[in-house]
Amino acid sequence: MDFQEFYDNGYLVTGGILDEDMNKWGVWVIKTDINGNTLWDKKIIHNNSNNIAILSCTSDKSGEVYMSGSIYLSVFGFWPLIIKFDSCGEKIWCRYFYTDQFIGGVFRDNLILDNNDILSLAYFSSDNYIRQIFIICFDENGNLKWMQPYATQYDHPEIGLAFGRELLKNQNSYYITGYCYWPYPENPHVWWLRPFFIGIDSLFNEKWILPFGVSDSIVGEAMGVLPLSESEYLGYGKCFPDAKSNDLTQALLMRFNNNGEEKGYCMIDRDEINPPTNYNLIQKVVAINDTLFMASANFGPLYQGNPNGEYIFDLNGHIYQYQSHPSTDWKSKVIKTFDNKYVFCTDINESGNPQYSDILLYKLNANLEQDTVYTGNYMYDSLCPYQIQSGIIDISDCDMTVNIKEIPSPKEYYASLKTILVKVFPNPGKKQVTLQFENTQYHTNILLQCFDLLGRELHEEKVYPYQGASIVDVSGWNDGMYMAVVTGNGRVVGRCKFIVRR
Repeated sequence: MDFQEFYDNGYLVTGGILDEDMNKWGVWVIKTDINGNTLWDKKIIHNNSNNIAILSCTSDKSGEVYMSGSIYLSVFGFWPLIIKFDSCGEKIWCRYFYTDQFIGGVFRDNLILDNNDILSLAYFSSDNYIRQIFIICFDENGNLKWMQPYATQYDHPEIGLAFGRELLKNQNSYYITGYCYWPYPENPHVWWLRPFFIGIDSLFNEKWILPFGVSDSIVGEAMGVLPLSESEYLGYGKCFPDAKSNDLTQALLMRFNNNGEEKGYCMIDRDEINPPTNYNLIQKVVAINDTLFMASANFGPLYQGNPNGEYIFDLNGHIYQYQSHPSTDWKSKVIKTFDNKYVFCTDINESGNPQYSDILLYKLNANLEQDTVYTGNYMYDSLCPYQIQSGIIDISDCDMTVNIKEIPSPKEYYASLKTILVKVFPNPGKKQVTLQFENTQYHTNILLQCFDLLGRELHEEKVYPYQGASIVDVSGWNDGMYMAVVTGNGRVVGRCKFIVRR
């Protein structure tokens, strides 16, 4: 389902695995060395679920890994799932969502920000299609920070079903790639499938949406996007030149700028592949240089069941080299490695039984030649203090988030950081009270002062960033009401009232 080059130049692969005895689908996590040899593997299970899928795998510089996808709960259906693992492959926390606002959902992609926050691209299914695409932000400890919908029918009544596949950050902006249904220009009562892009600013406000090729009657889907420059992007995916038939599916290249304006498109002609193909879907693209690109793709003569492969192409849709791999099917991904080679991962089924597919991992150079095996000794999993063992990871104790209505928007969340929330207990207090603070890490030169109702100051102390509480002795104060005021750089950022009573 996904894979990545790890910090030690090995590879971390995630896929699905079937327990035939229990008829349950779990997750298979495989760690390999630089040559693709298995170092260890783990299986992720949940006692109350017969289907877990991991669709995105992302790691940070400390070797911690975030995996997200969906989990099937027998009573509730499929819902978004995210798991964090430490550098030893042990679970730190996990969380899944259930809410009666929707009828199901999934996490499709993750991004790790410089402050270690996690952005998860979510899809929630509903009967009315009003809100479907979301970004949900977690901190590194799994605490929910904010949640924001994009391309809603409140803002864009023309949108039908909308789905986000990939989340990209470039410079200070974010881009969501996927598909939507959009009215046909000559008949607004008919919706057609369109490649779809969303532009988001650095504060996570929606800048624009782009259902691509509406005026050109393009019917298709976008699989991903790649920056070409500071202002121009390459979207890629598939289209149906004959919208009334799926028999002919062509790879589609789409160019647009950072203002959401179309800059042109082209199809990779079926005659570029010999023998001619009736199905050609680009699944993932990486840049070889400024003019050439490497694609993992699925192409062949059939509408379904074609092998996966790869080809090198330019922005005009010309293919320079290509090859496919028999017995592969369905999904393929490519990453560019630290040494400018290309590693692909897909499924392969040489048995003829669809339930017994294997995982195929292979490395090529820019000429589509198999890369040579690396010799020498390499240190793997060095950020883990002990040797990692294969085994089982049980996520049956995952936290469930039920009421997503309480999750703030980015605007609400970041506005709250400008204040310090102050709480006091016990209230009333007798001999002492404890003042609790939130958000002190976002402020400097913090001062706590306590006043009576006549404005006389009875207490003053300095509060430090990341300080969570102060204990104030009130044993000598008269019975009555008091005000605690917190300032940062001379500006009031928080306050609360409390009572002293003996």
